[in-house]
Amino acid sequence: MSGRIYFDHSATTPLDPRVLKAMLPFLEDSFGNASSQHAEGRVAREAVENARAQVAALLNADANEIIFTSGGSEANNLAIKGTFFALNRKGAHIITSAVEHPAAGRARAYGLEEILVDGNDADAVYRTASAAYEKARAGGGPSLVECLTYRHSGHSRADPAKYRPEGELEKWKERDPIKIYRERLKQFGIAESAITAIETDVLRIVDAATEACKAAPMPPLDILTTDVYADGGFAWRN
Repeated sequence: MSGRIYFDHSATTPLDPRVLKAMLPFLEDSFGNASSQHAEGRVAREAVENARAQVAALLNADANEIIFTSGGSEANNLAIKGTFFALNRKGAHIITSAVEHPAAGRARAYGLEEILVDGNDADAVYRTASAAYEKARAGGGPSLVECLTYRHSGHSRADPAKYRPEGELEKWKERDPIKIYRERLKQFGIAESAITAIETDVLRIVDAATEACKAAPMPPLDILTTDVYADGGFAWRN
């Protein structure tokens, strides 16, 4: 095994052995197109319908309500445009957001409070996180905090992010957390020279840490995945 460490899981990730085992027959012998009428196609079609039924059972839904797509963009188009075209007789407007995803709403499923905070405001994040820490330490249980922010680049180096509306990236760059906090320090009466000195010192510390990491020996392979992966509760559920 080489000494390389793979950190591009946002682009693609190793296949779970259980998924590989389930899919292998359809990558070797049962390779038919599920839309075809020949024997190979019928076998593939049966597998797709079995999978549809399994997903429906997990979601407590009807199998005819489960639609498989090739990815997130196709699924979004199907849900948003499909609803629009089906109901456009009731109106000709559709309103959605290119940025916000209400993850905080998932808190309700666990009996938790929905906590939504501006992720670009360091003070707001700090205050919210501090309150969550104090609640947990006092025995009040966990919190689910959603920090709304923005990714300036695509999902990976292979993603040019051409799907963003024109001007959206520039608008969010104006709300960069460092830029916001620099202006806040000025409002508090901190001199520009003092702010520049802080920035210079931080960059020096970061550069020193970077060089120290680059010069450090490679870690042993037996700790490669320590504190990196979770099994999603597989161990205790099985």
